[in-house]
Amino acid sequence: MLAFKKDEDYHMLTEGKMYILLASWSILLVFITSVWGGQPDFSPSFKGEEVTIRGEVVEINHPILVLQGEDGKKYLVRLGPYWFWKQKGYQLEPGTTIEVIGFKRGKFIFPRLIKDHQVLRLRDERGFPLWRPH
Repeated sequence: MLAFKKDEDYHMLTEGKMYILLASWSILLVFITSVWGGQPDFSPSFKGEEVTIRGEVVEINHPILVLQGEDGKKYLVRLGPYWFWKQKGYQLEPGTTIEVIGFKRGKFIFPRLIKDHQVLRLRDERGFPLWRPH
């Protein structure tokens, strides 16, 4: 049980709760805006620099695929969650030649499509992951 020595102690406690409440509402507002409003940078849905890269799969350590591009560069491709790949029956093996169509963001490629003998769909046109509810 709290015992207040002075009126100021009560006001400080109430003021502290108000700051916490204000911070909570601010976070909620940012979340609501990101879901129904624009697309801030931290959103999983983004349209970065769109790229198409052809090359050979060097290594797969889910969720990262290392791709040796035809241009001689190595690319890190973010595949998404393993359970999604398993659910869809998607498979890739080292040595396979693929084409990745997606978005470059920093050092990663976020694929929309990966093409080999089939088309693997991972994101929509806006870059939103298909494994997340819209």
